[in-house]
Amino acid sequence: MKCHTHILFLLLLASLNLAQATHYKLFILTGQSNSLGTTNGGENDPSSGSDPSDQHVQFFWHNVVNASTTIGTSGGVFTTLQDQQGGVYAGSATHWGPEMEFARTLYRAGVRDFGVIKASRGGGGNSLWAKPTGHMYDHVVATVNAATAQLETNGHTFEVVGMLYLQGESDDATEAAAAGTRLKALTDNLRIDLQDSSSNSIAANMHTVIAGTTAQGNANDDTTRSNHAAIASSTSYIDYFDNLDQQSNLAPDNLHLNKAAKIVVGNRFAQTFLNSGIVDRHYGNLVFIGDSITQGGNGRPSYRYQIFKNLANAGVPIDSTTGYKFVGSISGAYQNNAGSNADVNGQTFENNHDGHWGWRAMWQNGRVPLPTSRRSGNRGEGTILNWTGVANPQVYVTDAGQVAFPDPTASGTGVASPYTPYTPDTASIMIGINETSVSSAAQIRDDIGTMIDQLRSSNPNIRIHLNQLLYSDNVAFPAVDSVNTLLPQLVADKNAESSTSPVWLVTANDGFVPSTHTYDNTHPNTAGEIQVGNIISGSLGIIEAAAVDSGTGSSPADIEEKASAELGCYHFEGSDIYNSGSFASNWTTTGTLTATPTGDSDLQLVHPGTSGTTLDGTNTGWSGINHGPWTFETRIKFNDISNGIIFWLGTGTHRILIEAYADRTQNFGASSFNVSHNNHDNEYHTYKVTHDPAGGVYHLWRDGVLLTPAAGAPYEQAASDQRLLIGDYTSGAFGNNFDVTIDYVQYCVGFKGNQIYDGTNYINGWSSVQTGGFLVSALIDTDDLRIVNASSGGTWVEGTGTGWSDNNDGNWTYEIRAKFDNVTNGFEIWLGTGTNIIRVQVYPDRTQDFGGNGFNVAHNNVDGLFHDFRIAHDAGAQMYHVFRDGERLTPIAGVDYDQAASEGRFILGDTTGGSFGDAFDVTIDCINIDYSGVWIPVGTDTDGDGLPDTWENTYFNSPTAGNASNDDDHDGKTNVEEYHADTDPNSATSRLQIESISETSQDNFDITVPNTSTQRNYTLYASDDLGITDPWTAVAGQGPVAGNGSSLIFTPSHTARQFYRVEVSLP
Repeated sequence: MKCHTHILFLLLLASLNLAQATHYKLFILTGQSNSLGTTNGGENDPSSGSDPSDQHVQFFWHNVVNASTTIGTSGGVFTTLQDQQGGVYAGSATHWGPEMEFARTLYRAGVRDFGVIKASRGGGGNSLWAKPTGHMYDHVVATVNAATAQLETNGHTFEVVGMLYLQGESDDATEAAAAGTRLKALTDNLRIDLQDSSSNSIAANMHTVIAGTTAQGNANDDTTRSNHAAIASSTSYIDYFDNLDQQSNLAPDNLHLNKAAKIVVGNRFAQTFLNSGIVDRHYGNLVFIGDSITQGGNGRPSYRYQIFKNLANAGVPIDSTTGYKFVGSISGAYQNNAGSNADVNGQTFENNHDGHWGWRAMWQNGRVPLPTSRRSGNRGEGTILNWTGVANPQVYVTDAGQVAFPDPTASGTGVASPYTPYTPDTASIMIGINETSVSSAAQIRDDIGTMIDQLRSSNPNIRIHLNQLLYSDNVAFPAVDSVNTLLPQLVADKNAESSTSPVWLVTANDGFVPSTHTYDNTHPNTAGEIQVGNIISGSLGIIEAAAVDSGTGSSPADIEEKASAELGCYHFEGSDIYNSGSFASNWTTTGTLTATPTGDSDLQLVHPGTSGTTLDGTNTGWSGINHGPWTFETRIKFNDISNGIIFWLGTGTHRILIEAYADRTQNFGASSFNVSHNNHDNEYHTYKVTHDPAGGVYHLWRDGVLLTPAAGAPYEQAASDQRLLIGDYTSGAFGNNFDVTIDYVQYCVGFKGNQIYDGTNYINGWSSVQTGGFLVSALIDTDDLRIVNASSGGTWVEGTGTGWSDNNDGNWTYEIRAKFDNVTNGFEIWLGTGTNIIRVQVYPDRTQDFGGNGFNVAHNNVDGLFHDFRIAHDAGAQMYHVFRDGERLTPIAGVDYDQAASEGRFILGDTTGGSFGDAFDVTIDCINIDYSGVWIPVGTDTDGDGLPDTWENTYFNSPTAGNASNDDDHDGKTNVEEYHADTDPNSATSRLQIESISETSQDNFDITVPNTSTQRNYTLYASDDLGITDPWTAVAGQGPVAGNGSSLIFTPSHTARQFYRVEVSLP
């Protein structure tokens, strides 16, 4: 007896509004199995999940196996958006494809009154969609006719505005060759043949978008993709996007898109239709609610500026009726210091919001009275009910009692009086980090829930995007996690309470690393603002959302660059140490210091009294590196150190104590060195200290002149001391009333060859291991380390004890500068992360991963030259990247680990008992390890188009997406010219130009260049005749000069007629 399992598939029917006729914009989805959407990707939950937009999307489907066999239908009626019947193909109990994220993205972007009609099938070439013989052509027409007949019956009007097409994996050679022309014919025929019951065309302006296929296995795949792209480029009503980057997101059959890929492709369909103007983004009154991270300050506009840039670049108008309008009870940053924010695509950043510096959710919802001390500095006042005008009367409670809103007795709040309330249509909330130390996670969740209720009391149809809290190095990560883990259920509960006010959870914390993405361990720096702003923009449907990692849920690290000399360095400008009225970046003080920002980024510190007072940098990262080899450096001007000042550098077990006076620099007690010079010359001086823990000594230079003995100076004191102090450490006369100006402070960690091996022994946590081979070590050229495997068998240098084992599981960047005299049998860089191993192998003619299956790049490694090998580990993506002399060797996405193992060692050499590594002969100049992030070499240009990866990624969202010769913003400058000028290639208003020439006095002029870049130099040139016979010549004293982030003014003088131009160059 055969047993049959019958699955009853519940259709969630959505009744169309019969009381009021609606005009619907309809989209057709058709194609083969990836359009149908399989659920055989191996995920624990293969379903599409739920989304509050699903109930608002009209969805009609009829999916088939072939001309005679149906997979499932929506019952001949429109339903809500949902997974569809399956059970025909192995592993796919249900089906859903790109329609899910496509429709959800449109709805989040504010598109309303639209529907999706799906007519997809299993495998099949494009001949099946060819009129008149292909059955899928007839099936698409019949399915659309059945769907639109339902709308007509219910009194609605409609038009088919778009077709989503995903097909091509089954095309044979003939079909692949005709893929472009057949797709255009399909579009043209449907534009004619799709009609209503009165024979009126309903698809005359239908726009088709083709999703490129992902699988690669034969030439037909490439041909199909190429022809799809070609027909799109030549046809105004057809678009194409590529999906080859989703190959890592294929199901185990290497053909079908898994869950993550289907979400990405659906999102790309939506973005393409939105960017083509087929439907429009609409957010109405858009408010951002939060704390200092949302408000911005210290010269930074917050992540909201990145969202503004994305809106402007997408062409969304600043209009609450047709686009968006930023609203809020306050305007501007904390202390009105948002920095300079350039216009984008003809739009000006309207800095309105309800981000309140230092505030908590319990104050914003009024559960706890607002401290009156939190209202100054443009931090606002009142509660959500005040801001939205719901409160009646307009009053709120402070710790001093009930007051009017706005409070006439308060000053500096930034709230206008009289105040005009706003009604929000869309809200983005990020709040809670400030109360993790005073409230439980459950209380923070409940306070946010109250905020949502209050916003709904203002507008029952408001759309809310609730953001995760961001990690902060000033708050324990588990405290942040405990709040974030409660948010999904809060979102579900709030969506259950309202069918008209959707709430979405935004994973804003994905990939957020405080050490990389903040300037003070909490507030996002520029990179952090871009990352968070882009994630929120993705939730809003402004740009493509970040891909979801189906394994860990973590995000790849941002593409950022750092020079070799800066790897392992902690660098603090004066403005990093102190800004906006407080010490930052974990710098603190003992006692009272008067801090005054000066110049572009310098910091003046005055000790006004006689007690011990110091600047303390112990917790800036110093205490984590101070026990090993390091270099400390500061550039400082001594305005008054008549009583001395100290540089106090604790190593964990000893103290280095350096005293500077007006006329000399000495160690504590002047027992090791005492060198005379003028420190009161009103000039900046650079003090540099290097630490040699193996020798128990340190070296000190002032402006490049060695002050300590050649052999070094011994520690001043033995003590368990981790501190980094600058200032007055005593209660006596020393240090009293010092006055200094700091340009910068930095300290760096790394190893020269002689800091690995001192000529006799391995030092500083390094060791040599011999398991069959014999390692010969020697210093050459004073500080280079030569290592030779003088036998066969395993032998290596090991750096596990250098601090590696404490940091190897996070993001890091490793770089070795070495010369390979003999690596005939290979040489290995073995880097254990704790759970996996990275194995990079160097041969005479190539560099590859272990096995050569991730990357294998040919070059000459035995050319007698030193080469820089950089390996960057992206813990979030669980991938690594390799560069040689600035050239990327691995794919852009990186490569997988070479082995999974409980392994934490750091090894250089021969790791086997076989022939690999035998007789290697390698000289190591230096090794630098930076545990702060994933850093690519400065200037890396993967596609060799003259546009560095970081610049290209910033403006085109991929390190290879920009075209150097294009002029995307139509301002007359190519993208490579925009790069050289450091202007925005997507904004026609961002360009190098002379804004004005004004005569200040006879024969003297001011020539103004606006919006200059701090990363570029500018030079004024002159010619009598535009360079025809008189060559353009640099004007003396007028450059090159670095841009200042705003207007640069040249001041030439000349008595005769002159033509001027400004040239920009890279430093």
